[in-house]
Amino acid sequence: MNVAFASGVIFLANIVLVHNDRLLNVALFFIAYLYVYGSLGKHTSRYDDTFRMLFLSMGYTRQEFFKNYLILQGRWKLVDCVFTFSVIATVIRLVSVHFKYFYPGEWLQIMLLFMVICMVVGISRWFGDKSVNKLSKEE
Repeated sequence: MNVAFASGVIFLANIVLVHNDRLLNVALFFIAYLYVYGSLGKHTSRYDDTFRMLFLSMGYTRQEFFKNYLILQGRWKLVDCVFTFSVIATVIRLVSVHFKYFYPGEWLQIMLLFMVICMVVGISRWFGDKSVNKLSKEE
């Protein structure tokens, strides 16, 4: 789940669960879990594919590479993902509350527009990531 798609799902959760804060918090926790799990898994596999042979050729064992490098990079990525998701969810929640207060008649249309934009960008990015040749080097 990329950032744009996660933002679209957060917009959807804010629209659907506007009157039930407990269910909204459960939905945000579930969305956060999926976002962090996907981001951390993708980052770890990229880092592992890129640097494993380098570190093993330098004389490190697999356990040393796993403990000293892969876990360390995973921790920083975990902190990054949690912080990013927290900021995005907080901003979307505040925007939702302010739009509801200042534009009570147009609140739903504005939120649906933002949700659709985020979902379209997220889905197109997902298709773009799937169509990229994985064997080509990133520059």
